Amino acid sequence: MQFGQINPRINPAERHRIEQEALGRRHQREQFMLERRHKALHRLDLRERRSLETKIRREILAAESLHVETWKARQHQIEVNNLDITVPAVGLKAEPKRSWKKNIGENSGHKQNRPRGHRYTREE
Repeated sequence: MQFGQINPRINPAERHRIEQEALGRRHQREQFMLERRHKALHRLDLRERRSLETKIRREILAAESLHVETWKARQHQIEVNNLDITVPAVGLKAEPKRSWKKNIGENSGHKQNRPRGHRYTREE
C-alpha cells in the first residue's frame, strides 16, 4: 500500500520523498536480514566443518592406535620367539628336549640292529 493512497493531500514531491525514505528503510531491513542469514549460514558451515574435521581426526587416531596395538603385539611375539630361539632350555630350568634319535631303543621294546662283522672281544 503506497503512502500517497492514504493521504492524497500531500504534494507529489513530499510524497515521493516519504516513499523513498520508506523504501530505503525497507531495503535496509532486507539487507540486514540477508546479512544475518548469511552470518548464520556461515557459522553453521564452520560448525559442520569443525565437526567433520574432528570426526576424521578421531578416525585417524583410532586407526593409528589400532595399528600401533597390532604392531606392539607383533613386536612382543617377535621378542618371545627370539627368546625361545636364543635362550637355552637349561637356562630356563626346564628339562632339555630329547632327540628322537636317542629315543630309539630306550622305550621301543626292541634292540637296534647292530652291524655284524668280525669283532674281537676282550677274551680273544
